[in-house]
Amino acid sequence: MWEKIPATAHALSLSSHVIFTLPGTVFVAFTTAVVQVGWFGVASVAFVNVYTELAPSEEEVEAGEGSGALGVAMVSLLLALYWGWQVFSNVAYVTTCGSVASWYFYPASVEKGCACFKPVVWEALGRACTASFGSICAGSLLVAIVQTIGAILRHIELKAREEGNLAFILIACCFRCAFSFLEALLEMFNEWAYVYVAIYGTSFTTAGRAVLRMVNEEGLMTILQSIVADRVVSYGVFFGTLVGGASGFCAMYALYGTHAFDAPAVGVAPALLLSLLLAHTCLRPVHAAIRTSLVCFAEAPSVLRTRDEKLHAAFVELQVKPDPNAPQTATAVGVPVAQPGAMV
Repeated sequence: MWEKIPATAHALSLSSHVIFTLPGTVFVAFTTAVVQVGWFGVASVAFVNVYTELAPSEEEVEAGEGSGALGVAMVSLLLALYWGWQVFSNVAYVTTCGSVASWYFYPASVEKGCACFKPVVWEALGRACTASFGSICAGSLLVAIVQTIGAILRHIELKAREEGNLAFILIACCFRCAFSFLEALLEMFNEWAYVYVAIYGTSFTTAGRAVLRMVNEEGLMTILQSIVADRVVSYGVFFGTLVGGASGFCAMYALYGTHAFDAPAVGVAPALLLSLLLAHTCLRPVHAAIRTSLVCFAEAPSVLRTRDEKLHAAFVELQVKPDPNAPQTATAVGVPVAQPGAMV
């Protein structure tokens, strides 16, 4: 992974510059974060009301009679909660991808407007909320279904722990681990598919085939490059959260002096939570910009030379290298590029 660090540094620098040029993407990310919080509040009220209406009485509980309608309703509400949460987040993600793609292919469009009112961002948001909304909902639904099944498995595991049933605990843990892996895999696949949705306005299935074609033709270079960049963004969120928590404690100390040590969690916990939300929301567009720049390079590598010659050279250096075992075959970071019709 060391050889990918120089290209990652260039990609992060360029992506951060693009997001700084298009601050509307961060504004959209903050707006969707607020909407997500509101959606969670609506879902919580719905959970309480449904449980109040459908919960079994004490007599039914003593008789061992449960409410099947309550279980179905709770699972449906949980699915709706996860689905809406994913949709709002992915709308902001696709908006950023569309804006960065416009910068890549049509740099003049970025110069129009000012600050958060640049038309290129609002046009990308309009496409995400209209033409691409069905694709966003389709990919989000797949992840939401897996998340709902994972929540059900966690509930089964907790019940098994209360009853001391070791067999059910082990089975639930194994299934929960498998679905956690599947959830992470789907989320990663969706992120790449949404880039194609934002660039070309394709359906979700067509975008999925484009991702498979990219892996087939480019090998794992693009995905491995993004993994290194993701680590750096994660470190940014982590240290931003620590700085926010320290700032919260310093504010408490300035207000209450040594009494701040009596209950430090009162001032630190809200500051940590707010800092985590702010850091994640601010760096989420950078995360999307990196993936978009990598996909754009995979689709049209020559265009990047006119945007950033150093980054183009770094990407080219990583993209094609001679394989000592097969000197006639182009490789992507040591992974042979498959012939047409073959799979990597």
